[in-house]
Amino acid sequence: MERLKNKVIFFCFPYREVGGVSLLFLRMAEYLAGKIPNEIYIVDYADGYMATHRKSAQVKLLEYKDDLEVVIPDNGILVLQAMTPWSIYSSLRPLDGCKLFFWNCYPYNLVPAIPGLRNWLHGSETRIIFFLNSILFAYKLRVVRFLKLLLKYDAIAFMDRVNLDTTERIFGVNCDKREYLPVTLQGVDEICDLEVRNVRSPLRAAWIGRIADFKVHILLYTMRKMAHLAMEQERVIEFTVVGRGEYLYLIQEANLENNFFKVRYISELTTSEVEKFLRDEVDVLFAMGTSALEGARMGVPTVLLDISYVPITGDYVYQFLFEQDGYVLGDVINGNSFTSGNQSLSKVIAALDQNYALLCKKSYNYFEKNHSIDSAAEKLIDCLERDKLAFSVLKGHKVLSQPLSYRLLRYLRARV
Repeated sequence: MERLKNKVIFFCFPYREVGGVSLLFLRMAEYLAGKIPNEIYIVDYADGYMATHRKSAQVKLLEYKDDLEVVIPDNGILVLQAMTPWSIYSSLRPLDGCKLFFWNCYPYNLVPAIPGLRNWLHGSETRIIFFLNSILFAYKLRVVRFLKLLLKYDAIAFMDRVNLDTTERIFGVNCDKREYLPVTLQGVDEICDLEVRNVRSPLRAAWIGRIADFKVHILLYTMRKMAHLAMEQERVIEFTVVGRGEYLYLIQEANLENNFFKVRYISELTTSEVEKFLRDEVDVLFAMGTSALEGARMGVPTVLLDISYVPITGDYVYQFLFEQDGYVLGDVINGNSFTSGNQSLSKVIAALDQNYALLCKKSYNYFEKNHSIDSAAEKLIDCLERDKLAFSVLKGHKVLSQPLSYRLLRYLRARV
């Protein structure tokens, strides 16, 4: 029996900059277009990232405009990153029969961003819960009502354990179905023999990813630790930062280089350039999110870093990506992220020296088992088949109107 018969799938993320959701949605749209008979669309600005990086002619563009209605038909399935219903892109006009599906790819997708306080608030889950249980209590009740609706109609999936657990704790909602829809990458066609790889000298480490507010602090902390380690061991380490963003200056102004620690910067690489860079110039990758998968799929030992909106102090515990469970691609740093006096980074470097080929193989096998696009696409199709949330249901439950607190936050954001 044909799955998703007569359905048209729309991946919607109108955004002009490169980002994890843009990459994920475009990658999945192009993969599905070559595998299933359904029409596949991306919804994006004409000059948006997905629109300008689309390679498959089978993936059609539905242009998003801020000042014109964008209609999604009755037989459409609209795939969105998780967001509150009142913040769905304002120009979208789903017809009543259109189904909506939300992919939760960030732990705080449903948490409001308070102008001027975002980093401070998101820097502590305790603070988030306090605000939601006090001045934002009415907002929380609306989100809880919406979340329960999504769960009832099988219209939401969480990319990993961290996203699901965080949502449960913050909003006090029990998600009975602990299924995950992991983010994914296309596997590479050819990969060098993992059995004969050796770590090189000097040791070449790298970061790949946008230098965003929730990424810069762990990157800066890690580079400082690596600089100290290089000096302590009198070992030359070359660290390459691949990525750009408004917080890059914090790294550049930190003056981390010393006689043994060297830093270079690359603003952007194409997909093929990333593969070549990882294969030829990287011994160990430090990353989070989809960027961590870039290393693992190439068989590069990858150390998973966690999210922090504030500068990091204390002894952070480093772990390889293949040591994770629940498809985790980065947690929110908390008290459990630290162990006083631990030597985890030194142990990572020592492991590279002692059994590099084994680490390469473990990294590659972890990717193939948990994040290959074949298995993720199959899980997404299963999710879309189960999805019962027609737009008429959202309208009937009256969850689309903007709460007063949201209107106030939008007003303040426009003033800041």
